[in-house]
Amino acid sequence: MTININHNINLLTSNSKADKTNNLLSQFVVKFLQLAPANEADKYQTVCRYSTPGCRSVCIYRNGNGRYPNVINSRTNKTLFYLNDNGLFMDKLMVETAMFEAGAKIQGKVPCIRPNALSDIPWEQKHPEYMARFADVIFYDYTKWPYMQRPDESLPANYHLVYSRSDKTSDHEIDINLTNGRSVAVVFRNELPDKYYGVKVVDGDRHDLTFLHSAPSIIGLRAKGSARKDTTGFVVDTSNEDN
Repeated sequence: MTININHNINLLTSNSKADKTNNLLSQFVVKFLQLAPANEADKYQTVCRYSTPGCRSVCIYRNGNGRYPNVINSRTNKTLFYLNDNGLFMDKLMVETAMFEAGAKIQGKVPCIRPNALSDIPWEQKHPEYMARFADVIFYDYTKWPYMQRPDESLPANYHLVYSRSDKTSDHEIDINLTNGRSVAVVFRNELPDKYYGVKVVDGDRHDLTFLHSAPSIIGLRAKGSARKDTTGFVVDTSNEDN
């Protein structure tokens, strides 16, 4: 698909989960940066270094409104903008974030941004100046990067990560994350179990603000869309969990 990059496109947007969170937790206001995941925008470059066959096959990228061409084009455009004109992209992201922060403060709310709504860019490594400039904004993400490549001590104080289990995740990696106090997100096919790996499961579908859950926890997510039929091991069958 060929797209002429639109540099005037809004980078920070909302979606149904952000809207649900904003309605439920009125003291916060949430925006997402929604890029096209993995190499969907450019087959030669990826924004999800540790994506797996399982996560790519069931990615929520094309769920809901994501199946519509205008949404696909918007996300692809933003990703190509990031990959091909990064300096201008970051300048625009800085401006939009400053405006979002100012608007939140006028409303008396805490601004929150999930910069990897569909991607997995190590922002603290690629663009450390971004989060440093907005110390009063809470940034949070899910990530498939191994813990030792993005340990908590390397993150800005206002950036919170949750490890996202995949079909390629080892028991050792889950243990490293939990031992170091980082929560782990797990997609379950049926109802959420009480515990997984002996750790309490909290409902990650209720709202999106993962940093509000006590850590380390298992953040349980229910399989949606094509994920309900997953056979790669990305989705965990509740009957197989370890209470």
